[in-house]
Amino acid sequence: MVDSVGLFRALADETRLRILHLLCRRELCVCQIVDVLGMGQSKVSRHLGHLRHAGLVRDRREGLWIYYSLAQPSGSLHQTLAEWLKHAADEIPWATADLEALEAVAECGALCPQHVPAKESARGEGASVAGP
Repeated sequence: MVDSVGLFRALADETRLRILHLLCRRELCVCQIVDVLGMGQSKVSRHLGHLRHAGLVRDRREGLWIYYSLAQPSGSLHQTLAEWLKHAADEIPWATADLEALEAVAECGALCPQHVPAKESARGEGASVAGP
């Protein structure tokens, strides 16, 4: 049974809604969520912890990386939320921009475990991406 109060507490934050919206599209590594949202890793991890505690997301470890995905709905309220998130882009101002950023992260090859943050060259002439 879903704790409705806990569920609504978890949803009462824009960052957590943004994370859930991204996870509706695919499983993501923490660093991918960080890249899309443009937030620090500790802040994103804290929000993911709230969502995990509420039963909205699940995680799995693969080496050093932790991947998150939406949990299977465990009640009618949870199911309704999952359905709403799939169509949220039409109603939430940041949803489209987040999805575009997610596609950009995917297109540039920033998929874990190969993802390595871009580093500026010694002369400051742009960024390079290191490979494995």
